[in-house]
Amino acid sequence: MYKCENNYINNSENLKILQTLNSIDLPWKYNSLENFLFHQIIIDGKVVSYFSDLLEPFTLKIKNKIQHANYILAQKNIETKPILETKNSFKEDSSIKAYYFVNTSNGYASINLNDEVPFLQNRVLLFDNQLTNKIFTPTDHNQFLIEIMYLK
Repeated sequence: MYKCENNYINNSENLKILQTLNSIDLPWKYNSLENFLFHQIIIDGKVVSYFSDLLEPFTLKIKNKIQHANYILAQKNIETKPILETKNSFKEDSSIKAYYFVNTSNGYASINLNDEVPFLQNRVLLFDNQLTNKIFTPTDHNQFLIEIMYLK
């Protein structure tokens, strides 16, 4: 089961996140196996990034301790293809995963290989970490998203 919520944070917070992720100051790492860029924010409950302040609106809404968080850049592609194909990607069996879509593009997330959730600016997709999920790259614009894992 999953839940989608539009207008998850206020627009000024969304704009601040988008501007930061577009800035040259944010250091990105390349995942060559799945072909996407990422920036780790929280690993095993510990903050590892100077850009963690962007998560404040999420910590206020989620209220549970965030275990893992990443900024992800899914670069536009000639054809839509899956990246971030995961099932139970972290050891916590009772965890929730959230994908927050910072901007709009024609990419989408797939849950249990059936339901497609389009990337829409300021939308969050919340689901049980046990569900199979994929992120499909857009063909029109680069897509910024935030991946958050927290315990139920």
